[in-house]
Amino acid sequence: MHVDTAKEKGIADGDKVWLENPQGHKARGWVSLSEGIEPHHLAIAAVAGHWGKYMPIAKGKGTFFNDLVEMDLEHTDPLTFNQDICARVKIYKAEG
Repeated sequence: MHVDTAKEKGIADGDKVWLENPQGHKARGWVSLSEGIEPHHLAIAAVAGHWGKYMPIAKGKGTFFNDLVEMDLEHTDPLTFNQDICARVKIYKAEG
């Protein structure tokens, strides 16, 4: 997340945050601040939240952003039928 955008939202480097899409789906993660990203964009490393039970060290770490991506015709490219993996989200600090 961009340093200036984080400052506007009262978010500091390492804070736990919620990401929420317009449909109300949420994902929890932590923030790393940088000046190397466009100020009103977020980037999420594709680690898929490590949900598999055979990954005991990594389990529960990372952000499962697939919950933020809608799978319907409105969010599908009509030419290729590829899913749109961009999601509009709001970001806010997670309590606790």
